[in-house]
Amino acid sequence: MPPKNASLSLDTKENDFQQESREQTVSSKIPQNAKWISGDDATLLTSLNTFANGNSADNAMFKSAAFTAAAKALKDSHKTSGGAPKTAQSCSRHWSTLKANCLIVQKLRELSGFGWDEMRKIVEWPVKIESCWGILSR
Repeated sequence: MPPKNASLSLDTKENDFQQESREQTVSSKIPQNAKWISGDDATLLTSLNTFANGNSADNAMFKSAAFTAAAKALKDSHKTSGGAPKTAQSCSRHWSTLKANCLIVQKLRELSGFGWDEMRKIVEWPVKIESCWGILSR
């Protein structure tokens, strides 16, 4: 017959295992990355524009205070857009992504034969382009 302490020890280990398993399940459901919707983009740009007008940007580079303020302005936005709450770092990264995307669109609009659809806010291109990537890589 096993000692009484052995039974208690097994029950405690099983409870610890179940608790640890529950904690892992909960932590795996917490989003790690911020998700951005167009309303979030507008809030970010408005916040950064305020800092640009107040000369808190040097050579088109925003200081960390600008991204901290943007994160505060986006404080509860994750409740509607999903994902993790926006931080100063995620705001900075998203700003870099927006700038890069803007440069791509700008380059496309400058190419011969490409146009801009003002209604849909997208770049239009001719149907008979053999290789867009060839043109863009120039």
